[in-house]
Amino acid sequence: MTDLEKYAWAESVASYDAGVYTFVKGGVRSEVLSLFHCWEEDLKLVPITDVPWGDGGETFISLMPQKRHEWLVIGEHGTYFRGFQLLAELSRGRSVLMVALPQINPFIQVAVDGEIVRSFNAWSLYDPVGALPEEAGLPFGSTAGTVATFAFIERLTGHVMTQQWMLGPCETARARSEPPH
Repeated sequence: MTDLEKYAWAESVASYDAGVYTFVKGGVRSEVLSLFHCWEEDLKLVPITDVPWGDGGETFISLMPQKRHEWLVIGEHGTYFRGFQLLAELSRGRSVLMVALPQINPFIQVAVDGEIVRSFNAWSLYDPVGALPEEAGLPFGSTAGTVATFAFIERLTGHVMTQQWMLGPCETARARSEPPH
């Protein structure tokens, strides 16, 4: 089965998953969670379908199940995605892949050692200039952008995306504005 055949299901999922997935290579669980304003004692096992879509800036942070131990994966669902502001900090001394799934046009950013090394839209406005080797042969810039995105995630991180993995249950909590007392 090819990369693209394996992820054919992604076209239907991406239209309703407006989450952001951040893959942090070598991330320390408690450190990464605190950057996202989420703490261990708040985490509860919840299916993603049961996570309320917050309004007024609310965000729910999910610690996604790990299939490959060198990558910690955070899922953000809600209306405020803190990960975009954290990308440089999260990548200091390590690699980070951030994938935003707004409707059918995934937005991908790769950062290494505090610097964004690649940033692109997977479907519309795709620009191959500066492409990473893992992008080779994937149909970015077409209507298969979501499928290409999931194949890219696997090529870069070794993580195989599945519907079950995306839907959970996952350890999830509402992001706080301040640490617990």
